[in-house]
Amino acid sequence: MNLVLVLGIMIVSSRPTPFLATADSVSGITTKGTVTHRGVVAADPSILPLGSVIHVTGAGPYSGIYLVTDTGAKIVGRHIDIYMPSRLEAKQFGRKRVVVRVVSKGDNKKDHREVTPHTAPRLRARERDRTSAAGLQSFR
Repeated sequence: MNLVLVLGIMIVSSRPTPFLATADSVSGITTKGTVTHRGVVAADPSILPLGSVIHVTGAGPYSGIYLVTDTGAKIVGRHIDIYMPSRLEAKQFGRKRVVVRVVSKGDNKKDHREVTPHTAPRLRARERDRTSAAGLQSFR
């Protein structure tokens, strides 16, 4: 475990691990039971359990904190699929080699909650601060 500064807050994080990142714009209900929105990714639950909070670097303007709320047949091993509301935006993202750190490991439950309950208040506060500073709409 390492100490990492994320959004101005020191957190305990896993080792940086290389992943392949792709993007998709398919809207709907995630495996976790929530609605797709910016800030969520699909991942292999045997690698990144549902409900995990991850920090992605190397994705240019898409680097940041994400919630693992979905899975997919093509999402196997060290691969994440970032949700983007626009098909064009997802296509332009393409495929990128990124680095992922697990900020908080999820419980892999399909319980209609985005993150494991003990991490939700801190994460929402951090994301609200980050998106407010960037002029973006905060996710719920």
